[in-house]
Amino acid sequence: MYSAAPDNQAHQVSLSGQYQLDRTVMNGRIVSGRMIQDENLIQMSGNPLQNWDGQVDTLDGRFALTSMLTNRLRLGGSIDYSKRDNQSSSAEFAQYNFNSLTGAFRQNTPRDLERNTYKVNASYRIASGYRLQTGYDRKEVERTFSDREQTNDDNLWMKFNVRAVDNFNVNLKVEHANRSGSLYEASTLTSSENNSLLRKYYLADRDRNAFELKVIHTPTDWMSLDVTTRYAKDEYDNTKIGLTESEDYGYDVNLNIQFNQYIDGYVYGSQQWINSHQVGSQSFSSADWQDDIEDEFINLGTGLSYSGLMQDSLTLGIDYLFSNSISDTLLYNNVGNANTFSTYGDYYSYNHSASMYADYALSEQMALKLTYRYERYFDTDAANVGVNDIPGMITLGDINHNYNAHQVMLSFTYKLR
Repeated sequence: MYSAAPDNQAHQVSLSGQYQLDRTVMNGRIVSGRMIQDENLIQMSGNPLQNWDGQVDTLDGRFALTSMLTNRLRLGGSIDYSKRDNQSSSAEFAQYNFNSLTGAFRQNTPRDLERNTYKVNASYRIASGYRLQTGYDRKEVERTFSDREQTNDDNLWMKFNVRAVDNFNVNLKVEHANRSGSLYEASTLTSSENNSLLRKYYLADRDRNAFELKVIHTPTDWMSLDVTTRYAKDEYDNTKIGLTESEDYGYDVNLNIQFNQYIDGYVYGSQQWINSHQVGSQSFSSADWQDDIEDEFINLGTGLSYSGLMQDSLTLGIDYLFSNSISDTLLYNNVGNANTFSTYGDYYSYNHSASMYADYALSEQMALKLTYRYERYFDTDAANVGVNDIPGMITLGDINHNYNAHQVMLSFTYKLR
């Protein structure tokens, strides 16, 4: 409804402080802000406003405390508060259908958001190089004009860190999380489009169990290797229509090498799998189809930089990235009838990206950089249709899903002291 990006104002006042009493440290912060937007609207049939008075008031606060009870035990906690109060004007607007007025009116809804976060934690040094941490986090969110006005996220976690082994740093984290909240009801804003049994995954009841293991190895002072693996499973037991289960796992590997004083290199790779199960309904009365979705992602990269040229003013570098993703969907037409199924259509994509650059320091504050980048991209998607396949549809053209791209960029950097 705006003819151009509207002007806006944002004001913020903050107060922060810190106090230390013996081995206890307390700090706090409070921030009050206001965002204002008052611009003329495009005049059109059914628009009752000449201009829109937009105002959002924000209030944020935080208090944290950390205390060393003994040389081995440390306790801590924090309280965070955030409120977004939308004071913007509202009015009823005519609802447009494909090419005509529906006759219905709908009012814009200034949405408010209020969030409280509570955290308590403890850290205990078992012995030199061995540390155990545990904590409990709770986040309470209240939102207006939503399918679920209140959600509560509880998270219980534990970390174990080992530094005693030479050249190794091992971190293990496990957690159990749960989401609950107020009564879930179809929003009046979306009830005509969505099934009343539908549960949006970011609002629905959920149980999560996860762990992460990270190992950092530095065999020499010029080489370091990081390996991270993770696993998480989400279950939405109270969801009848929507996402009911999700599994996410993968690993990352990073190798950094400093060949000499001037040459640095790196190699990294990662792989991730996401498997999910969801249930749907065409009848708007009960579940009558379900599907399993399997996604896989691969990222590989390497790079090299050479510095110290031209009296330490010039740095040359090269980077390469390869990424690939695959998605398979198996659709069951009737819940409980595994013999009636079909594939939704496979999707895969790949991307090759390479760049070369020369970074020249004109002075301590100014630098000039010349970069050449090449990209090769391809994907296939069964959902894609031609621009002429839908009667009456007007687009800016078909998106190219198979292309080569070249870019040359010259940039100038100036650092303010």
